[in-house]
Amino acid sequence: MCVVNFKHAIVYVLDSLPSLSKLKVQNEKVLRVLQYLDDLIQHLGNNGCVKKAHKLPIKRLKWLPIQEPGSDDCGVYTAKYFDLKQFNEEEAAKLKFTSEEGRNNLILDLILCGENIIRNEVIRKAQQKYRNTRRIT
Repeated sequence: MCVVNFKHAIVYVLDSLPSLSKLKVQNEKVLRVLQYLDDLIQHLGNNGCVKKAHKLPIKRLKWLPIQEPGSDDCGVYTAKYFDLKQFNEEEAAKLKFTSEEGRNNLILDLILCGENIIRNEVIRKAQQKYRNTRRIT
């Protein structure tokens, strides 16, 4: 995930599975996305008010929680990064969680969301399964 902060003129890369061997390829992909962003802003009528994203410095945040290699949890980490109310380094530094915590919280957020039309049915089935499991053990 990358966050473009035009106000502070910087691009942050949030990588849940950093790799020095993939750094060059990742930089190329980030630059390509930033160029698409520049094209979109230009198409919408930038009028020179916004700096070119692809010319901003890129900073990698090394203190972010990272996933275990082979865990396939990149989506969980990206979702947790999106969970930040406002992105800045101080706020992101508070982001601490394990893969299991991230998955569990993401599941609960999806189930308990007020817009989930099958919310009550999922909760009822989970309670029923939990009661049945408790009786067996």
